[in-house]
Amino acid sequence: MPYGKYSGIEMSSLPEEYLRWIVANFESGPIRDEAQRILASPDLRLERESKSLEEQANELLGEKPVGFIRRGRGRPKKRF
Repeated sequence: MPYGKYSGIEMSSLPEEYLRWIVANFESGPIRDEAQRILASPDLRLERESKSLEEQANELLGEKPVGFIRRGRGRPKKRF
């Protein structure tokens, strides 16, 4: 994807809801055509369905695996 929320991510890795939004809201052009092709491709749909949600999230984030994201800074400090 060349720009937006998913800039730099392969279009085949985008969430299906986002691809449907592209098809519904973009004018005819290469981005919309690619989104339609991906949605129509049975191979890509099967591949996406076979991956766990954690694998999909890690692929989209391109960072540390979701299971290792730090959620806080330790114990809260006492307030006086």
